[in-house]
Amino acid sequence: MTSYELTYLFNEHIDTLISILVAFFSVVSATLTAIVLAARTVPVAMVWVGVALYLSAVLPLVLAFSLASVILSDIRAQMGSDMLWHFAARQSPLVLHALCASVSLVMLAIVAGTVWFFFHHRNSAARERDVANQLE
Repeated sequence: MTSYELTYLFNEHIDTLISILVAFFSVVSATLTAIVLAARTVPVAMVWVGVALYLSAVLPLVLAFSLASVILSDIRAQMGSDMLWHFAARQSPLVLHALCASVSLVMLAIVAGTVWFFFHHRNSAARERDVANQLE
């Protein structure tokens, strides 16, 4: 591959990673909004359906990010000494691996935190409802 093709491919994969991150945060923010708005009224069966839908939406995005990161690392490995003008070719390959792995771990932590918040918010709404019923 020529230097131009490698640069173009590298930049396209960075754009792909950014698109995956944007889709991930869109799903997370929509889920958090739905949790806050509907936690008090959703029956238990719908809670499990919501969690299943959420997980089926975000886990493929985390997997896609991880796989695209591996491909990006492979493209980076093909950049030789003739491409030292490119910022990625000057850095150690470990920098890219560490960055992509840490972003993947943060994404998984956000998934776990959102599921925890979902159940915590639902339980606190149920406790508030029980307290309100006892006061009446």
